[in-house]
Amino acid sequence: MIHILHKGTNNRLIVMLHGTGGNERDLIPIANHLDPEASYLGIRGNVEEQGMLRYFERYRDGTFNTRSLMKETANLYDTMTSLIRGNGMENFEIVVIGFSNGANIGINIFKEYNTGFKAIIALHPSAVRPEVPVLEQDMKVFMSYGDNDPFVTKEAYDDLKVSFEKAVTATESYEHKFGHQLTQDELAAAVKFYSTL
Repeated sequence: MIHILHKGTNNRLIVMLHGTGGNERDLIPIANHLDPEASYLGIRGNVEEQGMLRYFERYRDGTFNTRSLMKETANLYDTMTSLIRGNGMENFEIVVIGFSNGANIGINIFKEYNTGFKAIIALHPSAVRPEVPVLEQDMKVFMSYGDNDPFVTKEAYDDLKVSFEKAVTATESYEHKFGHQLTQDELAAAVKFYSTL
């Protein structure tokens, strides 16, 4: 998969997963804001939909193509782990940050693999295979939601939060009154969460 890797000066690696229409560089400013000394790895989604990059296919009605999701989850996880090993980062603390479609495939990784990763920051995730629980693992989760998000229901978000609370060490939720966009207060809350890792 197309990617960008920057090597920092500490033992943290931030893996960046963009939203629909983004690319592997989109979340660099957020990664630098979280931890300017960390290494970062941005990975571009393999799927193109109406000229916009994303990580897995949707059907015309907007529902997720589960077969594509599973295939691309395996591709992404294999790419991540190969790059981590290939660059001597096996002992780094791995923090995944994903927005929207990137958050969704990031969450699906934790339903399929016991990763050993430190945390995920899932910004505006949707319900991904809600019938499948997150695997129990020693990690922390930050997740966010907008009350007026046209893509995610409050019920689906709350169900995802409960799934994480049952499976991981700690879960923190941030909610605002806006839609599917990121806010400055939301990013400040993510930075505060990251500082506790």
